[in-house]
Amino acid sequence: MESYNAAAEQLDDKSLSLEEQISAINSEIKAEQRRPAPGGDDLLRTNIEIDLAAEASGDIEMILTCRDQCASWEARYDVRASVETATVLLVYKALISQCTGKSWDNIPLALETTSPMFGADVGGLTPWMIRVRRNQQIWTGSFPRTSPVAPEMSGMRRSTISMNQNTSNVNEAPPTIAEEVANRFASVTSKGNIFVTFQIPNLITIPSDGTAHNVTIVELALEMLRSWIAVPKKDPRVHLKAKITNTSQLWFPSGDSQYEAFELDLGLDPSVGITYHLRENDFTQIGEYWKQITARRCTQRIAVFNNKAVPVEIKVVDQIPVSEDSSLTVKFVTPELTRPN
Repeated sequence: MESYNAAAEQLDDKSLSLEEQISAINSEIKAEQRRPAPGGDDLLRTNIEIDLAAEASGDIEMILTCRDQCASWEARYDVRASVETATVLLVYKALISQCTGKSWDNIPLALETTSPMFGADVGGLTPWMIRVRRNQQIWTGSFPRTSPVAPEMSGMRRSTISMNQNTSNVNEAPPTIAEEVANRFASVTSKGNIFVTFQIPNLITIPSDGTAHNVTIVELALEMLRSWIAVPKKDPRVHLKAKITNTSQLWFPSGDSQYEAFELDLGLDPSVGITYHLRENDFTQIGEYWKQITARRCTQRIAVFNNKAVPVEIKVVDQIPVSEDSSLTVKFVTPELTRPN
């Protein structure tokens, strides 16, 4: 009996020891799971040491700003137009995504239309070699094509150097704003011809899931010039297009720059219809028996129906045959049309 009790006591001690080891291992596993995953870039795991010196003790507030390449945003636009007005409502939106490993909960967020440049290299110059041709007394020079703006020299009696320069209107004065920004959802903290910074007015939450989250930045009322166009030989439906002029001070990423016009296809207009009738052909012969000329007269009728309360101008595109033989002559009879530009 005593030997049984001694063996049971040893088993209990061993069981308690194993449970303590399991608990310690679980604690280490949880601590390891809370640690960030190791990265290949040493700069992303750099420790920052800040030394502060003050004449007297007190409380301070520090703001640390860092850049993360796993957070980005893209601009999206929603255009709402009406045929009764000469303005179009453009909703400026942002698709924000981040996968930094930490959820952004109730934070103030600012969006910029520019991206910082990392690792930009100025570059160097290669040796400029010149030589004299023995058969022609003309100086020539050449450059290795290492840069898209490399100069070129030509020696036609007088050597000249030409540089490819990219013109820019950065320093040009902005024109007068025709329309004020309506229903601004985000305040513009800084603006210019190259970048704009938007400050989201309320606190925002962006989880670290890599999914794009939609945020409305601003709504703009822009001038619009409507146009109707149709190609009834292929499709009798009428297309509505809008030429929008950006009169605001905002930069549109991935599109035309500010103070310029851009065109948008607004789809089909069912209130305007076109009927493309069958072509009528008439044949006649002119001249004597030994020298007759056969003339073919083609008539194409196109009917346009406008169910709107206001008149509209429609551009109708159709074909006119072009002769590739000198014995064939095409003459446009009626109506009198001008050649398009």
